[in-house]
Amino acid sequence: MDPETFEKSRLYQLDKSNFSFWSGLYSETEGTLILLLGGIPFLWHVAGSVTARFGFSPDYEITQSLLFLTLATLFSAITGLPWSLYNTFVIEEKHGFNQQTLGFFLKDAVKKFVVTQCILLPVTSLLLYIIKIGGDYFFIYAWLFTLVVSL
Repeated sequence: MDPETFEKSRLYQLDKSNFSFWSGLYSETEGTLILLLGGIPFLWHVAGSVTARFGFSPDYEITQSLLFLTLATLFSAITGLPWSLYNTFVIEEKHGFNQQTLGFFLKDAVKKFVVTQCILLPVTSLLLYIIKIGGDYFFIYAWLFTLVVSL
């Protein structure tokens, strides 16, 4: 490797490493604050309120769980968007690797969210249903289901 290529690679890796440190620190801080400030119970309550508003009783915990997951992944996608934008349009652009436009990037983020929901929600609803009807050995059935989905 010639010295110029080596130096470009070194600078790119330094930028990526620095970005990784700060985004990881933010992620850990965000997760800690969510736990300490009761973000998960709050989101569960919001999901319960919304499902109740649509006429579902508390017995519909699978419906409430799916709405909770949708809200949680939406929150995660929104809070992760600035980091992803910075990575793509600052770091990658600085080193000549970015080929995306802002419109394509946002369209891709929406598609990613939709595909995630299309996979996450049915799998989660089946897992919760297995747990609900599994009886004393629900953990074996849940493990088998998880194994099959993973494979």
